[in-house]
Amino acid sequence: MDLSDFKAKDAYKAVFTPSRLLHSYLICGEDGEDKSALINTLAAAMICESGEKAPCGVCRSCKKSLRGLHPDIIHVAPPEGKREIPIDMVRDVRSEAVVLPNEADRKVFIIEQADLMKEAAQNAFLKTLEEPPRHARFILSAENPAGLLDTVRSRCAELRVRTENPETDVFSKELAQNFFTALRQGGLVLAEFTYTLEKLDRDKMLMFIAASKEETLNRMKKGKLKSQTAGKILAVLEKCSEHMKFNVNVGHIAGMICAELIG
Repeated sequence: MDLSDFKAKDAYKAVFTPSRLLHSYLICGEDGEDKSALINTLAAAMICESGEKAPCGVCRSCKKSLRGLHPDIIHVAPPEGKREIPIDMVRDVRSEAVVLPNEADRKVFIIEQADLMKEAAQNAFLKTLEEPPRHARFILSAENPAGLLDTVRSRCAELRVRTENPETDVFSKELAQNFFTALRQGGLVLAEFTYTLEKLDRDKMLMFIAASKEETLNRMKKGKLKSQTAGKILAVLEKCSEHMKFNVNVGHIAGMICAELIG
């Protein structure tokens, strides 16, 4: 993987601005190449030596990161054959975090499958997240972020990786069309459609919102939707997108769509 050409980097432009890099992140979504790329690129950015464009991909630290050889990027994962990160491993991370980096200005800990930490292990890790050593940075990876304590999640900036596949894309477009059918019929039909949205997971809700925005613009361009109506729908959908960034429950998002567009 070319760290300086991470294909989704533009979507996270603000994240990779050196002055805006935070001390801890939670990367959510299904495990896969995109998620690994984001995690590895973020880790490289945290120890990049360029000071301007992170990660630059050409400095000594970035090159070592690219080969998976940098001593200050430390991976922590459940022991082989286990479905849990034991508390002893978390205590080792706490002890290692206070030790100064070997080469870089920072030391990065990547906690794989962080949602497999039991409550006791998460509580043991919480103090380090709350008051991290100045040189320590943390990247938590989780397929199911709901498995993490709210106190842990609140200490991390959350980034979600959307898994692309043709079936899901078709599903989102069909759902967006059903949304407009419900809008046209209004009232009870729109309320019933809300129940369908409440069953979506966060990634599918985000894809539905994106597909609905696209459908709104298409209908307006074709003269099937008045610009004033389209503007109202887009404003509601954009508001929902913003709320999703702050972990608002999917059910609340579905209710917001119905409440603001009904009538």
